[in-house]
Amino acid sequence: MVATLPIAVIEEDPEQRAALVEMLSRISEVRLLGAFENAERALSSLIHDRPKVVMMGARITGTSTPQCLARLNKAIPSLLILVVAGHKNSCGAFEALTSGASGYLLRRDLPGRLYGALVDVLSGGYPISSLAAREAFNPVLKAREEGPKEDFSLTDRELDCLRLVSEGKLMKEVAEELNIGFETVRTHVRRIYRKLNVHTRAQAIVKYLAYETSRSHTRADTPAGAVSR
Repeated sequence: MVATLPIAVIEEDPEQRAALVEMLSRISEVRLLGAFENAERALSSLIHDRPKVVMMGARITGTSTPQCLARLNKAIPSLLILVVAGHKNSCGAFEALTSGASGYLLRRDLPGRLYGALVDVLSGGYPISSLAAREAFNPVLKAREEGPKEDFSLTDRELDCLRLVSEGKLMKEVAEELNIGFETVRTHVRRIYRKLNVHTRAQAIVKYLAYETSRSHTRADTPAGAVSR
């Protein structure tokens, strides 16, 4: 982790906001830029201070999680946003991840996992609590039941890149494994985003997993020697 990691907190509940601030204060690498009760109050400060990571509560009165994520990502495209939710909000993980969040953590997991989650997200990973992960991938399981509906027309090389990205590899690692240039990987990723009609790595991964799972299910249901129509 970098020596000084600028982080901001957006959480409308005063007690939860104070708890997040207290936990972050125990991490020597963290430099807390501010703790705000909503995105409106946070935006001007965040644009000026440019935090690397924002920890955001899953429930913010007056706006939905996707709307808040969209505003933050538009203002600071490089921002990494970790959504923090209570146990009852674990079902919001899929919506948050496909709206631009870089991770989704339940409050109960923070004491033992916060430092690791920060390291993970800074390394290009998508930290997510296990219960939230189960809820997040329900759409993948549903796609498996329904069968494939989309053909994204990805090339073999684009599929290779997307498969490695879905395994959590950074673009540099993808380039090394496929023995191609870093800029070539960036070009493939831009084309993948365009074809999948997504804007974030998490959105691309979710679509890819849903598609691959449904395709595998269809192949498994096709009798040997049968010709698919």
